[in-house]
Amino acid sequence: MIITASSCFHRNNSSLAGCIPWKRTAGACVNLSWLAVAKAEAATMSMVGRAIPDASSLHEANEIVRGNWLRTIDQPHQQYSGNSTIRDILDVGCYVGVSTRFLADKFPSAQVTGLDLSPYFLAVAQFKEKQELLDQFSGCRKMNFLAVSSISYVLSSSSTSTLTN
Repeated sequence: MIITASSCFHRNNSSLAGCIPWKRTAGACVNLSWLAVAKAEAATMSMVGRAIPDASSLHEANEIVRGNWLRTIDQPHQQYSGNSTIRDILDVGCYVGVSTRFLADKFPSAQVTGLDLSPYFLAVAQFKEKQELLDQFSGCRKMNFLAVSSISYVLSSSSTSTLTN
């Protein structure tokens, strides 16, 4: 199993500053709203554009950033797990599922699960996945999205972990 925390992006194997923090107001997360969802993908693309300023388009910048991130995940797996097949991937803090979809495309035989605190982010992630599958006329990816509604404490180190049997 691979566990990722997709709240930060990696460029040249280093962490980028500017990740969207979970803001707390009077003990409640303010990022659990439709307003936050409306800004999530634009904020992601803005970070990608700043990370790769020489890219000819945001699409190209996103491909570069996600490609580096996927290599950062795949290289340790290959080094420590050899050619074992990745069966399960848990994407913690998946927001609207952008990274989750990249993971599913990179590891097509894996069951990829996006996990987030916000039911709003997950609703958009599920909608986008259904829309993309309809547009592609294929149902090849094995993905699902889960809400973390009953967990009282969540810790993310913004790292990637490979678990072997």
